[in-house]
Amino acid sequence: MLTLKHFEEQDAHTSGLLGKMHNAKFIGVVTIMNHILPILNRLSCTLQQGKVSFAHIQPALEKCIDHLNEISQTEAPITELQSDLSPNGRLRQDRKSVV
Repeated sequence: MLTLKHFEEQDAHTSGLLGKMHNAKFIGVVTIMNHILPILNRLSCTLQQGKVSFAHIQPALEKCIDHLNEISQTEAPITELQSDLSPNGRLRQDRKSVV
């Protein structure tokens, strides 16, 4: 975002992209992806191993699904986003580089 901010005044496309990134919905999606992608990456790495036994695929899938369900049930990304956007949070709106 800092790179885009540097070119904001010079390029209309950059300004538009930066404007779309400066909202709670975008930050929320990034926060959710930050929780989900490591789990999917572990599954992907497991499936990409040289010799994968079919006996290992089902448990790997179940573990991935369990972790994703845990994130969904605990609503950890939502809690993190609310904390970040709170008045004392790291993404509070009175700062120039945030939402």
